[in-house]
Amino acid sequence: MNVHSVEWAVWSGGLVLAKKRVEEAERRQGILNAALELFASIGYDGTPVPRIAERAGVGAGTIYRYFENKEALVNALYRHWKGVFFETLARDFDPTSPAQRNFFGLVRAMARFAREHPKAFAFLEFQYHAPYLDETSREFVARSMAPIDAFLVSAMEQGELRASEPALIASFVFGAYIGLVKAERAGAIVLDEAEVERVARAFWNAFACRPNREQTDGP
Repeated sequence: MNVHSVEWAVWSGGLVLAKKRVEEAERRQGILNAALELFASIGYDGTPVPRIAERAGVGAGTIYRYFENKEALVNALYRHWKGVFFETLARDFDPTSPAQRNFFGLVRAMARFAREHPKAFAFLEFQYHAPYLDETSREFVARSMAPIDAFLVSAMEQGELRASEPALIASFVFGAYIGLVKAERAGAIVLDEAEVERVARAFWNAFACRPNREQTDGP
């Protein structure tokens, strides 16, 4: 075999390997997408692995090539979408801006995530303090929440928010917004931009030292 033949073999072998990696990544993503649809609609406990495999168009055994079990699958899916959620929250956050502006921005970002990723938002609803979330997932959320906790503590120290536990405020805001999204799904309300602004103001006023009662857009 001459030098050119060796180079061709190496090059073509590299292409085959790259193609295989792409196919593996696409298959794994297909499994995650199928799991998201099912977990969001019927929950973790109501979704057997064979049904995920059927939705993904693969054999049940294929699931276990990528995930040790259903618990590993739901944790991988949870970390992915929690990551996207926190990235969305951080996108327009400016530590140099006033606390109220950043607070309103966080609520707007949460609304944007719910609007752009409705299945993922529904999925995350089900996972709130779910017992099958592993230590890696809990640590991931704790690290991701740290900047938000620091922001809330800073707002308290500046006298913008009343003294409270950051986790209490975050849980209140997220939990209350989940309720609003459910109400919208039921047709009871419409969470358009104007309504999201009113919601953000109501959330702010629930913890603010000096409530904002303006009826114009948030700061």
